[in-house]
Amino acid sequence: MRPVIWIIPWFHENVGGGSEVKVREYARRLMARGRSTEVWTTCARDFHDNWNVNHWPAGLDEVCGIPVRRFPVRPANHTVFNSLNTRLLAGDTLSAGEELLFFQESINSDALLAHIAAEGAGKHLIFTPYLYGTTFHGAQVLPEHSLLYPEFHSEPYAYLEVLRRPVAAVQGLLFHAHPEQALANRLFDIGDKPQEVTGLGIDETSPGDAARFRARHGLADDPIILCAGRQSVAKNVGLLCEFFIEHRRTEPERRMRLVLIGKEDMVIPSHEDILGLGFVSSEEKADAHAAATLLCQPSINESFSIVIMESWLARVPVLVNGWCAVTRHHCEISGGGLWFDSFWEYREGVNWLLDHPWERARMGEQGRAHVLRTYQWDAVLERFEAFLARIGHGAPQGTGTR
Repeated sequence: MRPVIWIIPWFHENVGGGSEVKVREYARRLMARGRSTEVWTTCARDFHDNWNVNHWPAGLDEVCGIPVRRFPVRPANHTVFNSLNTRLLAGDTLSAGEELLFFQESINSDALLAHIAAEGAGKHLIFTPYLYGTTFHGAQVLPEHSLLYPEFHSEPYAYLEVLRRPVAAVQGLLFHAHPEQALANRLFDIGDKPQEVTGLGIDETSPGDAARFRARHGLADDPIILCAGRQSVAKNVGLLCEFFIEHRRTEPERRMRLVLIGKEDMVIPSHEDILGLGFVSSEEKADAHAAATLLCQPSINESFSIVIMESWLARVPVLVNGWCAVTRHHCEISGGGLWFDSFWEYREGVNWLLDHPWERARMGEQGRAHVLRTYQWDAVLERFEAFLARIGHGAPQGTGTR
Protein backbone atom coordinates (compact mmCIF):
# COMPACT_ATOMS: atom_id res chain seq x y z
CA MET A 1 0.00 0.00 0.00
CA ARG A 2 1.21 3.48 -0.83
CA PRO A 3 1.91 5.62 2.25
CA VAL A 4 -0.58 8.36 3.11
CA ILE A 5 0.88 11.79 3.85
CA TRP A 6 -1.35 14.47 5.36
CA ILE A 7 -0.16 18.00 4.59
CA ILE A 8 -1.64 20.71 6.78
CA PRO A 9 -0.48 24.20 7.88
CA TRP A 10 -0.08 23.35 11.59
CA PHE A 11 -0.40 20.31 13.80
CA HIS A 12 0.21 19.56 17.47
CA GLU A 13 -1.35 17.53 20.26
CA ASN A 14 -3.67 20.19 21.68
CA VAL A 15 -4.70 21.96 18.49
CA GLY A 16 -8.48 22.33 18.45
CA GLY A 17 -9.39 23.04 14.82
CA GLY A 18 -11.63 20.66 12.91
CA SER A 19 -9.07 20.07 10.15
CA GLU A 20 -6.35 19.15 12.62
CA VAL A 21 -8.65 16.79 14.55
CA LYS A 22 -9.66 15.17 11.26
CA VAL A 23 -6.03 14.59 10.27
CA ARG A 24 -5.13 13.24 13.71
CA GLU A 25 -8.00 10.76 13.80
CA TYR A 26 -7.56 9.60 10.22
CA ALA A 27 -3.81 9.14 10.73
CA ARG A 28 -4.15 7.18 13.96
CA ARG A 29 -6.68 4.80 12.49
CA LEU A 30 -4.89 4.32 9.18
CA MET A 31 -1.74 3.38 11.10
CA ALA A 32 -3.75 0.89 13.18
CA ARG A 33 -4.89 -0.69 9.91
CA GLY A 34 -1.29 -1.11 8.78
CA ARG A 35 -1.07 1.88 6.42
CA SER A 36 2.18 3.88 6.61
CA THR A 37 1.07 7.41 7.53
CA GLU A 38 2.78 10.69 8.34
CA VAL A 39 1.86 14.36 8.80
CA TRP A 40 3.94 17.01 7.04
CA THR A 41 3.42 20.51 8.41
CA THR A 42 5.12 23.79 9.25
CA CYS A 43 6.79 24.85 12.48
CA ALA A 44 4.03 27.42 13.15
CA ARG A 45 1.99 26.81 16.28
CA ASP A 46 -1.59 27.23 15.08
CA PHE A 47 -4.11 29.48 13.34
CA HIS A 48 -4.24 31.97 16.23
CA ASP A 49 -0.45 32.38 16.54
CA ASN A 50 1.92 34.48 14.42
CA TRP A 51 2.31 32.53 11.18
CA ASN A 52 5.85 33.89 10.72
CA VAL A 53 7.11 32.37 13.97
CA ASN A 54 8.67 28.90 14.04
CA HIS A 55 7.23 27.79 17.37
CA TRP A 56 8.24 24.14 16.98
CA PRO A 57 11.72 22.92 16.00
CA ALA A 58 12.13 21.68 12.45
CA GLY A 59 12.57 17.96 11.86
CA LEU A 60 10.91 14.72 12.81
CA ASP A 61 8.47 14.80 15.73
CA GLU A 62 5.76 12.53 17.09
CA VAL A 63 2.23 13.62 18.03
CA CYS A 64 -0.24 11.11 19.49
CA GLY A 65 1.94 8.34 18.10
CA ILE A 66 1.89 9.84 14.58
CA PRO A 67 5.18 10.68 12.82
CA VAL A 68 5.20 14.42 12.11
CA ARG A 69 7.75 16.22 9.94
CA ARG A 70 7.96 19.97 10.55
CA PHE A 71 9.40 22.55 8.16
CA PRO A 72 10.28 26.23 8.77
CA VAL A 73 7.79 28.83 7.61
CA ARG A 74 8.62 31.30 4.87
CA PRO A 75 8.10 34.81 6.29
CA ALA A 76 5.05 36.52 4.83
CA ASN A 77 3.91 40.13 4.63
CA HIS A 78 1.02 40.12 7.07
CA THR A 79 0.07 43.71 6.24
CA VAL A 80 -0.55 42.74 2.63
CA PHE A 81 -2.30 39.51 3.57
CA ASN A 82 -4.59 41.15 6.13
CA SER A 83 -5.52 43.91 3.68
CA LEU A 84 -6.48 41.40 0.98
CA ASN A 85 -8.30 39.23 3.50
CA THR A 86 -10.33 42.19 4.80
CA ARG A 87 -11.32 43.14 1.25
CA LEU A 88 -12.36 39.56 0.47
CA LEU A 89 -14.54 39.30 3.55
CA ALA A 90 -16.11 42.66 2.69
CA GLY A 91 -17.17 41.30 -0.69
CA ASP A 92 -14.54 42.99 -2.87
CA THR A 93 -13.32 41.29 -6.03
CA LEU A 94 -9.56 40.79 -6.22
CA SER A 95 -7.60 40.93 -9.44
CA ALA A 96 -5.85 37.78 -10.65
CA GLY A 97 -2.56 39.12 -9.35
CA GLU A 98 -4.06 39.94 -5.97
CA GLU A 99 -5.55 36.45 -5.68
CA LEU A 100 -2.11 34.95 -6.22
CA LEU A 101 -0.65 37.43 -3.73
CA PHE A 102 -3.25 36.32 -1.16
CA PHE A 103 -1.85 32.78 -1.25
CA GLN A 104 1.73 33.97 -1.58
CA GLU A 105 1.43 35.91 1.69
CA SER A 106 -0.49 33.13 3.46
CA ILE A 107 1.29 30.49 5.52
CA ASN A 108 3.95 28.81 3.35
CA SER A 109 7.13 26.82 3.66
CA ASP A 110 9.72 26.56 0.89
CA ALA A 111 11.36 23.68 2.76
CA LEU A 112 8.05 21.79 2.81
CA LEU A 113 7.60 22.28 -0.94
CA ALA A 114 11.14 21.03 -1.55
CA HIS A 115 10.48 17.96 0.59
CA ILE A 116 7.28 17.23 -1.34
CA ALA A 117 9.22 17.43 -4.61
CA ALA A 118 12.02 15.19 -3.31
CA GLU A 119 10.06 12.61 -1.30
CA GLY A 120 6.43 12.77 -2.42
CA ALA A 121 6.50 10.44 -5.42
CA GLY A 122 4.85 7.09 -4.81
CA LYS A 123 2.76 8.44 -1.91
CA HIS A 124 -0.82 9.65 -1.52
CA LEU A 125 -0.27 13.33 -0.68
CA ILE A 126 -3.47 14.69 0.89
CA PHE A 127 -3.71 18.47 1.30
CA THR A 128 -6.16 20.09 3.71
CA PRO A 129 -7.82 22.57 4.08
CA TYR A 130 -8.03 24.46 0.80
CA LEU A 131 -7.57 28.11 1.79
CA TYR A 132 -3.91 28.21 2.89
CA GLY A 133 -0.67 28.59 0.98
CA THR A 134 0.61 25.16 2.04
CA THR A 135 -2.30 23.59 0.16
CA PHE A 136 -2.45 25.99 -2.78
CA HIS A 137 1.25 25.70 -3.61
CA GLY A 138 1.92 22.22 -2.25
CA ALA A 139 -0.80 20.50 -4.27
CA GLN A 140 0.78 21.80 -7.49
CA VAL A 141 4.25 20.35 -6.83
CA LEU A 142 3.42 16.71 -7.60
CA PRO A 143 -0.22 16.92 -8.70
CA GLU A 144 -0.27 13.38 -10.07
CA HIS A 145 0.34 12.10 -6.52
CA SER A 146 -1.86 14.68 -4.79
CA LEU A 147 -5.40 14.65 -3.42
CA LEU A 148 -7.34 17.64 -2.13
CA TYR A 149 -9.51 17.31 0.99
CA PRO A 150 -10.69 20.91 0.78
CA GLU A 151 -13.48 21.46 3.34
CA PHE A 152 -15.23 23.86 0.97
CA HIS A 153 -18.19 25.92 2.06
CA SER A 154 -19.83 28.91 0.47
CA GLU A 155 -17.55 31.74 1.58
CA PRO A 156 -15.60 34.40 -0.33
CA TYR A 157 -12.39 32.34 -0.44
CA ALA A 158 -14.08 29.46 -2.28
CA TYR A 159 -14.91 31.76 -5.22
CA LEU A 160 -11.32 32.80 -5.95
CA GLU A 161 -10.63 32.05 -9.61
CA VAL A 162 -7.03 31.09 -8.92
CA LEU A 163 -8.22 28.05 -6.95
CA ARG A 164 -8.94 26.40 -10.29
CA ARG A 165 -5.21 25.69 -10.54
CA PRO A 166 -4.81 23.23 -7.63
CA VAL A 167 -8.34 21.83 -8.04
CA ALA A 168 -7.74 21.04 -11.72
CA ALA A 169 -4.22 19.76 -11.11
CA VAL A 170 -4.73 17.19 -8.35
CA GLN A 171 -5.48 13.52 -8.94
CA GLY A 172 -8.77 13.59 -7.04
CA LEU A 173 -10.82 15.14 -4.23
CA LEU A 174 -12.33 13.98 -0.94
CA PHE A 175 -15.34 15.61 0.68
CA HIS A 176 -17.10 15.62 4.03
CA ALA A 177 -20.64 15.84 2.66
CA HIS A 178 -22.62 15.86 -0.58
CA PRO A 179 -23.47 19.60 -0.47
CA GLU A 180 -19.73 20.33 -0.26
CA GLN A 181 -19.14 18.09 -3.27
CA ALA A 182 -21.97 19.79 -5.17
CA LEU A 183 -20.49 23.23 -4.42
CA ALA A 184 -17.06 22.15 -5.69
CA ASN A 185 -18.50 20.73 -8.91
CA ARG A 186 -20.56 23.87 -9.46
CA LEU A 187 -17.60 26.18 -8.91
CA PHE A 188 -14.89 24.25 -10.73
CA ASP A 189 -16.66 21.97 -13.23
CA ILE A 190 -14.79 18.84 -12.12
CA GLY A 191 -17.38 16.18 -12.86
CA ASP A 192 -14.81 14.07 -14.70
CA LYS A 193 -12.30 14.10 -11.82
CA PRO A 194 -12.19 11.21 -9.31
CA GLN A 195 -13.92 12.25 -6.09
CA GLU A 196 -15.48 10.66 -3.02
CA VAL A 197 -17.67 11.74 -0.13
CA THR A 198 -16.18 9.91 2.83
CA GLY A 199 -17.64 11.84 5.74
CA LEU A 200 -15.88 11.83 9.09
CA GLY A 201 -15.79 9.19 11.77
CA ILE A 202 -17.39 10.01 15.11
CA ASP A 203 -16.39 8.20 18.28
CA GLU A 204 -19.12 7.24 20.70
CA THR A 205 -18.02 8.18 24.20
CA SER A 206 -19.42 7.31 27.61
CA PRO A 207 -22.74 9.07 28.30
CA GLY A 208 -22.49 12.32 30.18
CA ASP A 209 -24.14 13.12 33.50
CA ALA A 210 -26.93 15.65 32.96
CA ALA A 211 -27.70 16.05 36.66
CA ARG A 212 -24.06 16.73 37.48
CA PHE A 213 -23.86 19.45 34.81
CA ARG A 214 -27.07 21.13 35.93
CA ALA A 215 -26.06 21.06 39.58
CA ARG A 216 -22.55 22.36 38.90
CA HIS A 217 -23.87 25.39 37.02
CA GLY A 218 -27.09 26.05 38.91
CA LEU A 219 -29.34 25.32 35.93
CA ALA A 220 -32.12 23.51 37.85
CA ASP A 221 -34.57 22.06 35.31
CA ASP A 222 -34.52 24.97 32.84
CA PRO A 223 -34.46 23.98 29.15
CA ILE A 224 -30.93 24.30 27.79
CA ILE A 225 -30.00 25.47 24.31
CA LEU A 226 -26.41 24.31 23.84
CA CYS A 227 -23.94 25.84 21.39
CA ALA A 228 -20.70 23.87 21.16
CA GLY A 229 -17.48 24.61 19.29
CA ARG A 230 -15.42 27.72 18.67
CA GLN A 231 -17.34 30.73 19.96
CA SER A 232 -16.74 33.41 17.35
CA VAL A 233 -18.49 35.98 15.20
CA ALA A 234 -17.41 34.00 12.13
CA LYS A 235 -19.38 31.03 13.47
CA ASN A 236 -22.46 33.26 13.96
CA VAL A 237 -22.41 32.82 17.73
CA GLY A 238 -23.02 36.54 18.09
CA LEU A 239 -26.14 36.17 15.97
CA LEU A 240 -27.34 33.27 18.11
CA CYS A 241 -26.89 35.37 21.24
CA GLU A 242 -28.88 38.21 19.64
CA PHE A 243 -31.67 35.81 18.67
CA PHE A 244 -31.72 34.26 22.13
CA ILE A 245 -31.89 37.64 23.89
CA GLU A 246 -34.67 38.82 21.57
CA HIS A 247 -36.55 35.56 22.15
CA ARG A 248 -36.35 36.07 25.91
CA ARG A 249 -37.48 39.69 25.52
CA THR A 250 -40.52 38.82 23.40
CA GLU A 251 -41.51 35.76 25.46
CA PRO A 252 -40.28 36.44 29.00
CA GLU A 253 -42.57 33.74 30.40
CA ARG A 254 -40.57 31.03 28.65
CA ARG A 255 -37.79 29.59 30.78
CA MET A 256 -34.61 28.70 28.88
CA ARG A 257 -30.84 29.05 29.15
CA LEU A 258 -28.21 29.41 26.44
CA VAL A 259 -25.01 27.52 27.31
CA LEU A 260 -21.88 28.13 25.22
CA ILE A 261 -18.94 25.72 25.35
CA GLY A 262 -15.73 26.01 23.34
CA LYS A 263 -12.82 28.38 22.91
CA GLU A 264 -14.00 31.98 23.11
CA ASP A 265 -12.87 34.21 20.24
CA MET A 266 -15.48 36.89 20.95
CA VAL A 267 -16.97 38.75 23.88
CA ILE A 268 -19.96 36.81 25.19
CA PRO A 269 -22.92 39.17 25.83
CA SER A 270 -23.72 39.76 29.47
CA HIS A 271 -27.18 38.28 30.11
CA GLU A 272 -28.52 36.44 33.11
CA ASP A 273 -29.64 33.49 30.97
CA ILE A 274 -26.46 33.13 28.89
CA LEU A 275 -23.73 30.97 30.36
CA GLY A 276 -20.35 31.05 28.59
CA LEU A 277 -18.10 28.28 29.89
CA GLY A 278 -15.23 28.57 27.39
CA PHE A 279 -13.09 25.54 26.65
CA VAL A 280 -14.19 22.55 28.74
CA SER A 281 -12.90 19.05 29.43
CA SER A 282 -14.16 16.02 27.52
CA GLU A 283 -16.16 14.98 30.59
CA GLU A 284 -17.75 18.41 30.92
CA LYS A 285 -18.60 18.44 27.20
CA ALA A 286 -20.30 15.05 27.50
CA ASP A 287 -22.23 16.29 30.54
CA ALA A 288 -23.33 19.40 28.63
CA HIS A 289 -24.64 17.32 25.73
CA ALA A 290 -26.48 15.03 28.14
CA ALA A 291 -28.13 18.00 29.85
CA ALA A 292 -29.04 19.87 26.67
CA THR A 293 -32.62 20.12 25.47
CA LEU A 294 -31.39 20.95 21.98
CA LEU A 295 -28.19 22.00 20.26
CA CYS A 296 -28.13 25.09 18.05
CA GLN A 297 -25.52 25.28 15.28
CA PRO A 298 -25.78 28.85 13.93
CA SER A 299 -22.76 28.71 11.62
CA ILE A 300 -23.12 28.87 7.85
CA ASN A 301 -19.44 27.99 7.28
CA GLU A 302 -19.45 24.25 7.87
CA SER A 303 -18.25 21.41 5.66
CA PHE A 304 -19.34 18.73 8.18
CA SER A 305 -19.97 19.87 11.81
CA ILE A 306 -18.74 17.34 14.33
CA VAL A 307 -20.72 19.01 17.13
CA ILE A 308 -23.99 18.06 15.42
CA MET A 309 -22.93 14.41 15.34
CA GLU A 310 -21.87 14.53 19.00
CA SER A 311 -25.25 15.99 19.90
CA TRP A 312 -27.08 13.24 18.03
CA LEU A 313 -25.02 10.54 19.73
CA ALA A 314 -26.35 12.01 22.98
CA ARG A 315 -29.90 11.73 21.53
CA VAL A 316 -30.28 15.51 21.43
CA PRO A 317 -31.95 17.11 18.37
CA VAL A 318 -30.43 20.10 16.62
CA LEU A 319 -31.53 23.45 15.22
CA VAL A 320 -29.26 24.67 12.42
CA ASN A 321 -28.85 27.70 10.22
CA GLY A 322 -30.78 27.01 7.03
CA TRP A 323 -28.27 29.04 5.02
CA CYS A 324 -25.67 26.30 5.59
CA ALA A 325 -26.31 23.66 2.93
CA VAL A 326 -24.29 21.00 4.75
CA THR A 327 -25.92 21.16 8.18
CA ARG A 328 -29.38 21.52 6.66
CA HIS A 329 -28.65 18.43 4.52
CA HIS A 330 -27.69 16.51 7.66
CA CYS A 331 -31.08 17.36 9.19
CA GLU A 332 -33.04 16.59 6.03
CA ILE A 333 -31.62 13.11 5.51
CA SER A 334 -31.57 12.09 9.18
CA GLY A 335 -34.77 13.62 10.54
CA GLY A 336 -32.70 14.71 13.52
CA GLY A 337 -33.30 18.43 13.49
CA LEU A 338 -34.88 21.61 12.20
CA TRP A 339 -33.44 24.68 10.50
CA PHE A 340 -34.10 28.43 10.48
CA ASP A 341 -33.57 31.23 7.96
CA SER A 342 -34.59 34.17 10.17
CA PHE A 343 -35.20 35.16 13.77
CA TRP A 344 -38.86 34.24 13.46
CA GLU A 345 -38.03 30.74 12.24
CA TYR A 346 -35.41 30.41 14.97
CA ARG A 347 -37.96 31.35 17.64
CA GLU A 348 -40.63 29.02 16.26
CA GLY A 349 -38.10 26.19 15.94
CA VAL A 350 -36.99 26.55 19.56
CA ASN A 351 -40.58 26.81 20.77
CA TRP A 352 -41.69 23.75 18.81
CA LEU A 353 -38.85 21.65 20.18
CA LEU A 354 -39.51 22.81 23.75
CA ASP A 355 -43.27 22.20 23.45
CA HIS A 356 -43.07 18.74 21.83
CA PRO A 357 -40.99 16.48 24.11
CA TRP A 358 -42.04 13.22 22.42
CA GLU A 359 -41.19 14.47 18.93
CA ARG A 360 -38.00 16.05 20.28
CA ALA A 361 -36.87 12.72 21.71
CA ARG A 362 -37.72 10.95 18.45
CA MET A 363 -35.65 13.43 16.46
CA GLY A 364 -32.71 12.84 18.79
CA GLU A 365 -33.01 9.08 18.26
CA GLN A 366 -33.20 9.51 14.49
CA GLY A 367 -30.08 11.63 14.54
CA ARG A 368 -28.26 9.03 16.63
CA ALA A 369 -29.28 6.23 14.26
CA HIS A 370 -27.96 8.25 11.31
CA VAL A 371 -24.55 8.76 12.94
CA LEU A 372 -24.23 5.09 13.91
CA ARG A 373 -25.27 3.99 10.43
CA THR A 374 -23.11 6.39 8.42
CA TYR A 375 -20.25 7.90 10.41
CA GLN A 376 -18.64 5.07 12.34
CA TRP A 377 -14.91 5.05 11.68
CA ASP A 378 -14.85 1.58 10.12
CA ALA A 379 -17.36 2.67 7.47
CA VAL A 380 -15.54 5.95 6.82
CA LEU A 381 -12.17 4.24 6.46
CA GLU A 382 -13.60 1.62 4.12
CA ARG A 383 -14.83 4.39 1.81
CA PHE A 384 -11.50 6.20 2.11
CA GLU A 385 -9.36 3.11 1.41
CA ALA A 386 -11.62 2.02 -1.48
CA PHE A 387 -11.18 5.44 -3.08
CA LEU A 388 -7.40 5.24 -2.79
CA ALA A 389 -7.51 1.79 -4.39
CA ARG A 390 -9.72 3.04 -7.24
CA ILE A 391 -7.57 6.01 -8.15
CA GLY A 392 -4.50 3.78 -7.90
CA HIS A 393 -5.98 1.54 -10.59
CA GLY A 394 -7.70 4.19 -12.69
CA ALA A 395 -11.21 2.98 -11.85
CA PRO A 396 -14.27 5.28 -12.10
CA GLN A 397 -15.09 7.76 -9.35
CA GLY A 398 -17.30 6.82 -6.44
CA THR A 399 -20.31 8.55 -5.03
CA GLY A 400 -19.67 8.19 -1.31
CA THR A 401 -22.22 8.14 1.45
CA ARG A 402 -25.46 10.02 1.88
